[in-house]
Amino acid sequence: MKSFNYFNLSVPHPEGFSDASQVTLLGPVVKGFRTNVVIVHEAVKRGETAETYAATRLPAIQNAVGFLKVELQTAATFGALLGYWREHTLSLEQRLVTQFQFYCLSKGEMYTFTFSCDPSVAKETRAMAQAFLKGTTFR
Repeated sequence: MKSFNYFNLSVPHPEGFSDASQVTLLGPVVKGFRTNVVIVHEAVKRGETAETYAATRLPAIQNAVGFLKVELQTAATFGALLGYWREHTLSLEQRLVTQFQFYCLSKGEMYTFTFSCDPSVAKETRAMAQAFLKGTTFR
């Protein structure tokens, strides 16, 4: 049986179950909003690219929020990571939030990195996100 590892914890991975774990990192609070990074992954069908995957996720984001303005969408490379970058601002619980998302594929799994912040620190958060991605590697 495969195992799932989380820090010093190792637990069995039951047959038929899929790993839906995510990484969440919490940053400073700015104007009442806690800057954060969330990394999720999911198996994708053969032939899926970061760009096509990102396109399929956009309608779900639009349906979940009251307002969404996409600022930038483009292919991007950060260090060894090749993928697709999106910048957008949305309304979430009566406030504006800026998000930077990076989608990349590794071994049949699509990884989505989402960096969320108050719009007043978007420039700094973008720089942090890009440095974070440049330092990220797959084993």
